[in-house]
Amino acid sequence: MKLTEQFTRRADNKLNYSFMIGYPSLYAQPWTARSPMYRGDNLYKYACHEGNYLVRAILAGARTLEKGPSAPGQ
Repeated sequence: MKLTEQFTRRADNKLNYSFMIGYPSLYAQPWTARSPMYRGDNLYKYACHEGNYLVRAILAGARTLEKGPSAPGQ
């Protein structure tokens, strides 16, 4: 499999993100996807989050803060 990613600046506040996947044993021809990205957009890595313990820790911390000043460590 071959993955090619490209970021192209289209304006001061706009990027085009595209990727092309070539996998001859699976697809008859390579295929491409594109998405515009604008300044101010929140950028997130699109990936599987299984086993991402950081997300669990962040949420646990937020739940503790929501409990207010009586929570341990406050």
